[in-house]
Amino acid sequence: MSAKALLARYGQFIKFNLVGLLNTAIDFVVFSLLVGLGVPYLASQCVSYGAGIVNSFLLNRSWTFRERQGARGAQAVRFLLLNAVTLGLSLLLLYAFKSGLGLHPIAAKVIVTIFTTLVNFAGSKLWVFRAEGKRGG
Repeated sequence: MSAKALLARYGQFIKFNLVGLLNTAIDFVVFSLLVGLGVPYLASQCVSYGAGIVNSFLLNRSWTFRERQGARGAQAVRFLLLNAVTLGLSLLLLYAFKSGLGLHPIAAKVIVTIFTTLVNFAGSKLWVFRAEGKRGG
C-alpha cells in the first residue's frame, strides 16, 4: 500500500499517535524542568501531565479531527472525561496484568498503552470531536 493510500485510510489514527508522541515529549520536558527547579516530583507530574493534555486537546481538535464547529467548552469537558476514564482503565488493567497475571510492569504498560490508545482514539473520534449534528446523546 502506498504512503498516500495509508494516509487516506489511517490518517486520523496516524495523526492521533503523532500528537501523542509530542504530548509525551512535552510531559517529559516539563517534568524534567520542574524537578530540576526543585518542585516535588508528584507536583511536577501533575503539571507536566496537564501540559500534555492541553496540547493533546488543541492539536487533536484542530489537526487530527479538524473539528472547529463544535462548542470548545463542551468538547473540553468531554475530552477531560474521556481522559479520566482512560486513566482509570489504564490503572485497573495495569493492576490486573501485573498483580493478577504476574506480568512485568513494563510488559503490562505496553499492552495497556496499546489498548488505551485505541479506546482514546475511538472516544475522541466518535464522541469528543464528532460534529455536533452527528453525536448521539
